[in-house]
Amino acid sequence: KWVAWANIFAQVAFPVAAAFTPAVATAKSEHQVRETQPHTGQTQPYRLSAGESVKTVAKRHGLSVTELKKLNQQRTFHKPFAKLGAGDEIDVPHSASDALLADSLKATTDAPATENSAERWLASTASQAASMLKSGNMVDNAKNQLRNMAVGEANQAVRDWLQRYGNVKIQANVDDRGRLDGSQFDMLLPLYDTAKHLTFTQFGLRHIDSRTTANVGLGQRHFFDDGMFGYNAFLDHDITRDHTRFGIGAEYARDFMKFAANGYFRASGWKDGKKLTEYEERPANGFDLRAEGYIPTYPQLGGKLTYEQYFGNEVGLLSEKQRQKNPAAFTLGVNYTPIPLVTLGLDRRQSASGGGDTLFNLGLNYEIGTPWSKQIDPDAVAFKRTLQGGRYDLVDRNNQIVLEYRKKILIRLMMEPRIIGRGGAIIPLNVTVSTKHQLKDIVWDTSNLVSGGGKLEAAGTGAPADSLAAETVRGGTHYLLTLPPYQAEGNNTYSLSGVAYDTQGNASERVEAQILVTASAVNPAGSGFEPANKSMVADGKTQTVIRLKLTDKNGKPVSGAAGSISLTDDKSKLTGDGKDPLLGTEIKEVPEGSGIYEVTATAGTKRGKWTIKPTVDGHELPSTVIDFGDSLANMIDTDQTKFEPDNGTLNKENEETDIVL
Repeated sequence: KWVAWANIFAQVAFPVAAAFTPAVATAKSEHQVRETQPHTGQTQPYRLSAGESVKTVAKRHGLSVTELKKLNQQRTFHKPFAKLGAGDEIDVPHSASDALLADSLKATTDAPATENSAERWLASTASQAASMLKSGNMVDNAKNQLRNMAVGEANQAVRDWLQRYGNVKIQANVDDRGRLDGSQFDMLLPLYDTAKHLTFTQFGLRHIDSRTTANVGLGQRHFFDDGMFGYNAFLDHDITRDHTRFGIGAEYARDFMKFAANGYFRASGWKDGKKLTEYEERPANGFDLRAEGYIPTYPQLGGKLTYEQYFGNEVGLLSEKQRQKNPAAFTLGVNYTPIPLVTLGLDRRQSASGGGDTLFNLGLNYEIGTPWSKQIDPDAVAFKRTLQGGRYDLVDRNNQIVLEYRKKILIRLMMEPRIIGRGGAIIPLNVTVSTKHQLKDIVWDTSNLVSGGGKLEAAGTGAPADSLAAETVRGGTHYLLTLPPYQAEGNNTYSLSGVAYDTQGNASERVEAQILVTASAVNPAGSGFEPANKSMVADGKTQTVIRLKLTDKNGKPVSGAAGSISLTDDKSKLTGDGKDPLLGTEIKEVPEGSGIYEVTATAGTKRGKWTIKPTVDGHELPSTVIDFGDSLANMIDTDQTKFEPDNGTLNKENEETDIVL
């Protein structure tokens, strides 16, 4: 039983002691501080700027240097107090009049207040202990009490820290139509702060153009006697559209002027657009250069100049509707700060290629820990323009993600990128179209192909796929491609390109195929006309078919070479008056794959021998001779003419054979 009571006593005593100890320690430490530094409760940190000394600061607050030194007796300085200068931090009273009054009042009220505070801590703790004894569940109550005390102390520490450091900016913009363009909140908090170095974090939240964007960054600033150099890195995330980018920047400042340079790099890819239908979007890469300055004799008035450029085929630098390729813009602005808390601005943003917008700005700049009286004091604006006055200024950058856009691929045309064939060959060309909507047609550019003697036809029609010029062909997805003749000493490479369109007017990207014409594998020794010679009556109307057989070195037929065959004739041995014989213009392979090509010849009225010479891909083949006479009877050699059975002799009854004359 005594073990149980001991356990209960421990559970109650521990939170009571834990709660009571800070109060006692605080009371003791505050009593010691009051004995050595009676003005501490009414002081605030102050950093001397260029041209200031402890003497000028003491005079400003109605104190002597000795009194100001006594106020800083708890501080440790790296040099004598009287020689402190720009960049050094000291404690100063809030004002010359109320500080003395507050000190005198505090000297008479500190001790009772502290004692009352201790008594309140003790009473509160005792009350909590009694409540735990009544509830019965002392273990859980003790844990909750300890947790609440820890959280309370942590919250108090954060509040004390925020009251001493940081810079907050709240901004509302109004465009030239009088509409609110968005709201922004940014905050800079020092992490490590000395006279020469500042490490800080900055975060912000903004809602512009129906997009909510969060920013978080980390940076350092290094202070010299007459300047500051800093660098930073940021992560920007568009919460609404799920875009992310990285940013790096550098900054330099002096009294009454600041410069900055920033680079922006996307960290997320293409995503479906929210406002533009059938578009995709992603962060655009880019950079900007910024300059800001103020008039020393009138520090309330300032100006700024910004140059920015982003890269991409369709970048919405000014807006989603004003998309441009690699756009650049200049921003010229003026601002007026009547008091440190409020800044009014007018900015004109002008695109390098035309277009722009005008913004009226209202900014609220609240410095955490700075007395309200100084934030609304017009005389304090001059200090804000100095190097030390801008120590906690926000990083000057574009916190809104600029987007690049591209049209979604709604229709795509695909075909073989390389086509190889013998000159004159007719080969099928089948293409594939992938489309969201129905295919309307494909427009082909065949100008290069036609100039070499080739052509493109819609399959099954035997004619160009449209009634337009031969250079432009429209049709479906199945075509016949006739390759140009092979040029023995010329160009044999051609191009064919096309664009597909759907019924909604969307166009595919242009695709192009390279056509390479090769020489046919014709063996002149095994190729030629069949028969080698013919006879015709010179009556001006009789027609005959001339057959040309093409084979390769292995004796196999050469097919698809109709376009590579060129025929020339010699009429020098024809006599008499009248018209010359004619050769047909069309050479066909009959049947396809046989290697036998036919052309029609029409007799003239002249008599004699007509020589026709074929050439295939630069190879000359044996010629054929057609002999024209007055009549067929005069042209027949009776000694050489006879009937012969086609199949030899007849051996069986009812057996048939052809008789050839």
